[in-house]
Amino acid sequence: MNGLVIDRIPVRMRHWYSMALPFEVAFVIWSVIHSMFFSENGPLYDVLDWNEDWSTALMYSVISILPLGFFLYCILWMLSLYNPLSSCCCSLSKPDRLRYLNDDNTVQKDRDLEEASIAWPITK
Repeated sequence: MNGLVIDRIPVRMRHWYSMALPFEVAFVIWSVIHSMFFSENGPLYDVLDWNEDWSTALMYSVISILPLGFFLYCILWMLSLYNPLSSCCCSLSKPDRLRYLNDDNTVQKDRDLEEASIAWPITK
């Protein structure tokens, strides 16, 4: 809720393969290690019992990582693009456009935007 609505933290697709995918793969690796060395406690989940039926565990792991994990991340990405306050008249989150100022607070021309610093809000 906080990241998608209040703070509007952007979610990018590159976050899936650089952040979410390694955690998903690490969980599968941990479930294999847990089954091999801590088998007296039982598997983490019944479908991830690598000692009894490794082919079923592999199938569920691959399905949950690649298509299902990617699909759920796409839903999260689409939710991060949705802004319910963008058409609301009471939205005070940001101005329509940012203005770029010189160091002496004079508005820059379009050709000088590369070296500009962003200042918001601007008082006139």
